Amino acid sequence: MSSSDEVDGHERRKLKKDASSNAYNVLLMLKWLTFSYFRENYNQGFGRPIKDACRTCDELSNKIKNPILNQRSKKVAVAERMVHKRRTKTFYITLQ
Repeated sequence: MSSSDEVDGHERRKLKKDASSNAYNVLLMLKWLTFSYFRENYNQGFGRPIKDACRTCDELSNKIKNPILNQRSKKVAVAERMVHKRRTKTFYITLQ
């Protein structure tokens, strides 16, 4: 084996190592792009889940928080939510 063959083998390993690091960098970039895309387009909150929230409570809360609705509609939603909460409270008391 001549010294030129050893250098060629060393150069091949170096090129292979550089190619794998480039592939690794490409994978990291792809992972980052995928993460940033989903973060920007599908940013869902993964905090603590709300326990025992019914659909009516959610709808009324969303109506109250909606900036498009006028104040009268919001007041009606607040009143409906209060009545709904009272009904659920009496229902759970009667269950016990």
